[in-house]
Amino acid sequence: MKRLSLFLALVGLLPFGLLPRAHAATVVHVTQEDPSAGHGITRMRLVATPHRVRAGEVVFEIRNISKDLSHEVLVIKPPHRLRSMPYSRKQNRLIESRIDKLADSGDQKPGQSYTMKVDLKPGKYLLVCNKPGHYRGGMHIWLTVTR
Repeated sequence: MKRLSLFLALVGLLPFGLLPRAHAATVVHVTQEDPSAGHGITRMRLVATPHRVRAGEVVFEIRNISKDLSHEVLVIKPPHRLRSMPYSRKQNRLIESRIDKLADSGDQKPGQSYTMKVDLKPGKYLLVCNKPGHYRGGMHIWLTVTR
């Protein structure tokens, strides 16, 4: 049907405005913050805007505004009970081999930015910085994906 619509539009029998359109990717802006960034920031955190998106391709535009610390962003499908997240007290971070990690931005050094694309289904996801001490220090935020 799409090929027929495209053919008819190309030969002038159907206006381009009537062609079916693909759903555009949603962009989520993620800022990695800690007190070294200044601006009155008093703790480590991730800020995601928006924090509710439609299912499909989601583009994460990640920016580390820290002046001293490297950060990362993991997209995790958390267990039903958040308390059961596998955590190593010795390493002071989540045990990545035991979590449902859908994407990993890798390290962003102070002042660096990174873009990653992830195809997400409806549900709740957790965005996490898993550098030692950062998850427990407040660097996590929920992302809700709707139909």
